[in-house]
Amino acid sequence: AVRPSPRHMLLHYQYALAPWDDCLYMLATGHLLRFDPAARVWQELEPNPDPKHGLPALPAQHHQTTLNWSALAADPISQEIVLFGGCGVTTDNGSPGTWVYSTAANQWRKLELKTEPSPRALSPMAFDKATGKIVLFGGDLLDRVVGDTWAYDCKTRVWAEQKPAIGPAPRFGHVLLPIPQLPGKVLLAGGNTLTSSTAYQASLYQPLPFELWVYDIAENRWDLLKRFEKEALVPKSTPNNSNLAAIDDADHLLFVGA
Repeated sequence: AVRPSPRHMLLHYQYALAPWDDCLYMLATGHLLRFDPAARVWQELEPNPDPKHGLPALPAQHHQTTLNWSALAADPISQEIVLFGGCGVTTDNGSPGTWVYSTAANQWRKLELKTEPSPRALSPMAFDKATGKIVLFGGDLLDRVVGDTWAYDCKTRVWAEQKPAIGPAPRFGHVLLPIPQLPGKVLLAGGNTLTSSTAYQASLYQPLPFELWVYDIAENRWDLLKRFEKEALVPKSTPNNSNLAAIDDADHLLFVGA
């Protein structure tokens, strides 16, 4: 019975739902798994490596000995799963870089790109079908938190930094989702930042004030939708982990935090 074990569960954003086959793909401690919701069956795929670069992460028994804190996003245009970011692998800069997994060929391929986001962790990605681009915002550089905006063009397989005039504060562990009723835009919710506390056994991270931001990809513009400050019930981020969320076709947001 192939299924993820509790030792595999520090996944954060290392999963993606592929709309071309309606299956969930998940990279757990270097093991690439596929879940078929219709058949309710897990399968370990054992993908073919890149002839030059091998695999983005070697299979391991524990999350501490392989790639962690990456993000996956489904690219319906090329029918590939895009992987970016994370840490725990030995490379020149400590980052795996940008990889794509072909579900048809069952093969990983590393993209040798001149431009891509700097190495980072816990930075989700979201695909927008109106523009054919995958958006990435912010992330944890392990010594600081950043707030830059990047877009990956699924047609050309090229990253480009967007540099909007304003944007959300630097953060990691947030959620980033396409908005069904607003094609060409993605929603950002929640997120964490560093703390400078010197208290005994102080936490390194703390949640930011809960905000909703909308990014217009074509206009390259971030707009603050709402900042929740005085409401009786405010969603709370999980300081030391990433958060989870989903949007239905009527634009209702389900947020799972602390």
